[in-house]
Amino acid sequence: MVKIKGSRYMFGGQVLPKFATYITENLFTDLNADDPAQADMEVSPSNINHEFLAELGEEKFSRRSFMKWERIMHSHGACLQEMWELRYDKIQRVADCVVYPNST
Repeated sequence: MVKIKGSRYMFGGQVLPKFATYITENLFTDLNADDPAQADMEVSPSNINHEFLAELGEEKFSRRSFMKWERIMHSHGACLQEMWELRYDKIQRVADCVVYPNST
């Protein structure tokens, strides 16, 4: 869905001249409303399993990360609920560590 000039919308190459009116009247939605995402997300600290990390060694991955935003970005999928949590709420389970393997 792409907004073009004023309140006209286009989808799949087709202009939908009544789309904005339909959404506003039937779904009671303001298409011009500002709905900003959260500025930050609180997550629990990493539960570092030193034995596991030692067993991984240092040669089979390019790096590992305990950084908050990398942990968050690798802890969700693309379903609507998870996108909502990512934008407005809190992801319930966040990875403790992100490992980048050198090969498959």
